[in-house]
Amino acid sequence: MIDTTVDPCHDFYKFVCGNFIKNSVIPDHKTTIKTFSIVNDRAKLQLKSLLEKPSHQDDSKPLKLLKTVYQSCMNTTQMETESLIFIRRVFKEMGGWPVIDPNWNERKFDWKQVLFRLRRSGWYLNFFVAMQIDIDAKNSSRRILTITYPHISNYRSLSKGVNHTDTQAYYDHMVRVLSLFGAPKLSASVEMNEVLEFEISLSKIVASDKASASEYNPMTIKELQESVHSIPWLQLINNYLAPEQMLKSRDVVNVTLLKFLKNLEDLLLNTNKRILANYMFWYIVKKCIHHLPQKFRERNFDYLRVVKGTARAARWDQCIKEIDKLNVAASYVYVKNFVNTGNKNLVKEMATYIQEAFVDIAQNKSWLDSETKGRVILKAGKIGQRIGFPDELLNDSVVEEFYKGGSEIIHAFDGRRQPVRRKGQIESWTPEAVKSFKEKSECFVGQYGNMTIPESADNGGFKIAYRGYMKRVKQNGEELLSPGLSYSPRQMFWISVATNGCAKYRNKALWEVRQYQRPRSGVFPGYGTVHEPRGFQQRFQLLDRIGDESRRQSKTDVLDFGSHQWGVPSTARKALGKSVNTNVHALEYFRVMVPFMNLEDFSRDFDCRTGSVMNPEDKCGSVVMSNSTVINVPLLKFLKNVALLLRSTKKRTLANYMLQGMLCKNLSFRLLKEFREQTLEFPRLEESGRAWK
Repeated sequence: MIDTTVDPCHDFYKFVCGNFIKNSVIPDHKTTIKTFSIVNDRAKLQLKSLLEKPSHQDDSKPLKLLKTVYQSCMNTTQMETESLIFIRRVFKEMGGWPVIDPNWNERKFDWKQVLFRLRRSGWYLNFFVAMQIDIDAKNSSRRILTITYPHISNYRSLSKGVNHTDTQAYYDHMVRVLSLFGAPKLSASVEMNEVLEFEISLSKIVASDKASASEYNPMTIKELQESVHSIPWLQLINNYLAPEQMLKSRDVVNVTLLKFLKNLEDLLLNTNKRILANYMFWYIVKKCIHHLPQKFRERNFDYLRVVKGTARAARWDQCIKEIDKLNVAASYVYVKNFVNTGNKNLVKEMATYIQEAFVDIAQNKSWLDSETKGRVILKAGKIGQRIGFPDELLNDSVVEEFYKGGSEIIHAFDGRRQPVRRKGQIESWTPEAVKSFKEKSECFVGQYGNMTIPESADNGGFKIAYRGYMKRVKQNGEELLSPGLSYSPRQMFWISVATNGCAKYRNKALWEVRQYQRPRSGVFPGYGTVHEPRGFQQRFQLLDRIGDESRRQSKTDVLDFGSHQWGVPSTARKALGKSVNTNVHALEYFRVMVPFMNLEDFSRDFDCRTGSVMNPEDKCGSVVMSNSTVINVPLLKFLKNVALLLRSTKKRTLANYMLQGMLCKNLSFRLLKEFREQTLEFPRLEESGRAWK
C-alpha cells in the first residue's frame, strides 16, 4: 500500500495509503472501502461458506440456529408468496394502516396500545424513544435501563426540511412504496406528506437536543412521569422488559435526554391520530422492506441508489447482516471455525505494555493534581483485559444455554463515558484537573473543530501505544528489519497504525452538499460530524501547507482529490463542512495526520525537519512554567508576539488603548476620573498632551 514516491514528512497519509486509494475498487453496493472493511468482508465470506453447507447432525445448536435463519432469509421464493400476506395481517391486527384501510377507526387508535401489542407479538420498534440496558455508571455491578432518542438513520437530512435533496427523494420513495400496497396515488401523496412533516419535526428535535444529552442522568420512573406526564412510562418500560423483568415507580432509570422527551410529548399531543398511525405503520415497512417481495426490494434499492450512489447488495450479504444480529451465536460459530485462539496471548502482552505505558505517562503529567493523578493511576491498574472474545464463548454449554428457548439478546453497549472509578463507575475529577483538561483540549479543538471523543483519544492513544511498544523493545531488544522493506521497526509502527485509517469514498458520499446545523460552542458539546469554522481553518492551513510545498517541489496541485480522495479538494474547500453524515469521526485523513503532526516521537523516527508538514513548530502539547501553570504551545507563541508588540508600542498609545477599553466596558466617567487621579492620566482628557507623563 505504501506509495514510495511520496515524502512521509510531507503527507504521511498519502505515503501510507496512496496506493490503496489508487488501486482499491469500491464495491458497487458500498459508499466506501477501508482496510477494516476488507477484513470484515473476508469474515463475512467465511461465515457464508459455513452457513451454506448442508446441515449435519453434529452441528452445534448455535450453528443450526444460524443456518435456519440464513436459509430462511435466502428463500426469496417463499418471501414472494408469504411476506406480503404476513405484513398485511400485522396491519389488520394492529387496527389497520389508515392510508390503505378505508375501515380504519380513529376512535379506537391509541399509539401506546399499538406499541404494546406489537411488542407482545415480538416486534422491538423504537417509534418515538429507544430503550437499552446499560451498565450503571454509578455501580458497575448493576444494570440500568437507559431511555434515549429513537434511531432515525436519515434524521440529519430530514432536520433540514422538505427542500433538502435527500428529503425529496425520501418522500418520493414513501409514495412509491404506498402505491405498491395499492394506495391511490393522490391519497398516498397527501398522507405521506403529513407523515414526512411529522418525521421532519421529530428529526429536528432529535438534532437540536442531541448535543445536550447527559451521559448519566438517573431518576425514578415516578420522577420521569412527573416531568413528562402524558406518556405512561411504567407501562411502557415494563412492556419493553416483559416477561423477564418488571420495574416499579420507585426504580431508577437513566434518562439521557429529558429535554427531548418533553419536546416529544408536545409533538405527540399536537399531532393528529391518523398521522401517528400512518407514521407507525410506515416505520414498520421501513424496518422489514428487505423481507418483502422483490418489487418492494427493488424500490428500496432505487432509493438507496439516489441517496447513497450505491447499487444493490447481494442477497447473501443482506442475510449475513441479519445473522449478525444474533451476535453471540455468530461470534461463537466464527471463533470455533476460523480464529486462531493462540493469538490472544500476543495481544494480551501488547495490552499489558500499553497499560504500563499509560501509568508512566500519567505519573509525569504536571497538569493533573496529585489527587486526580492517584485516581487515574489506580483506575488504570484495575482495567481488565478482554481480548478478541470472552473465554465463555468457547464453552458450548454456556452458549447453548444462552439461546435456550430462543430468547432475545439485550445488548448492553458502551456509550461516551466520563472519568471512572477503578470498578467502572463514574467519579468526577477535581475541579482543578477538569479546568486543566479543558484548557489543553482547546488546542485540539482548533485542529479538529468540535472534536469528538474518538478524535481526542487518537492523540493520546497513539502516544501511549508507542510508549508501550518502546517498553517492549527495552525489555526484549530491537526487532529485526522486515524482509523486503527498508523501514526500521519503529517506522513500521507508525506505518501500521496509519494503515488502519486507509479509506476510499465515493464522491457522492464524501462531497454531497450538506448544510447541517452548526454545533454549539465549547469543548465536546456534541458528537456529530459537523465541525466549527476554526477547525475548518486549521484543516485548510494544513492542506495549504501540503499544497504549497508540493507546488514548490513539482509545480502541480496534489490536492486534486477528485481522483485521489484522501482529503479535501482544492476546488471544493467550502464543502469541507459537509462531512460524511454517517460517520461520527473526523475523516480518516485528519485522524492520521493531526495526531502524528503533534508527536515528537513520529518526527524523530522519520527524521522530519522542523517546519515540515509532519513536524510543525507549533504542536498541541503543553509547556510547564516555573510556577507549574500549564499553557498551550500555540498560546505561548501568541504571548511572545504580544510581548514584542508591547515593547514596540509607545506608552501614550498603550494608555489610550487601555483606558478606551474601560470606557467600552461601560465604566462610569467618575470611576475613570478616580482611576486617572490615582494611577495615571488619560492623555485625551488633558488640555495639553505635554502634561501627561
